[in-house]
Amino acid sequence: MDELTAQLAPLRGIARAADGSVSIETDATGEITRLYLADYAMDDGADHLAATIIDRHRVAMNIVDERAAQVFAAFQHRRVETSTAPSPSAYERDDADSSETFTYVPSHLRRD
Repeated sequence: MDELTAQLAPLRGIARAADGSVSIETDATGEITRLYLADYAMDDGADHLAATIIDRHRVAMNIVDERAAQVFAAFQHRRVETSTAPSPSAYERDDADSSETFTYVPSHLRRD
C-alpha cells in the first residue's frame, strides 16, 4: 500500500473559473492545496464567489478522482499479475474469496 500511497500523493486536480476569478487545486483526498482569488472575485458579491469556489472545488475533485481511479486500476492490475496464490489469510477465513479485489472510493464519497 505504500507504493499506492506514493503514487496518489502527487496527484492534483485544478479547476479555474471561466472569468479567471477563482482557481483551485486539490489533492487526491479533496483537500485544497492552492487557492487563487483575483482582485475582482468579489465584484458579483460574496454569494456568487462562494458558489464559484464550491463549483470549482467540485470540478477539481472530479479531475483528481479520475486520475486516482486510473492509478488505482493500474496498481490493482499489477497486483493481480504478480499474485500467484491467495494470501495465507485467505485459507483461514470461511468467507475467503480468491478473487478478492479492492475498489477505489474517493475520500469525499466514503461513508466510514
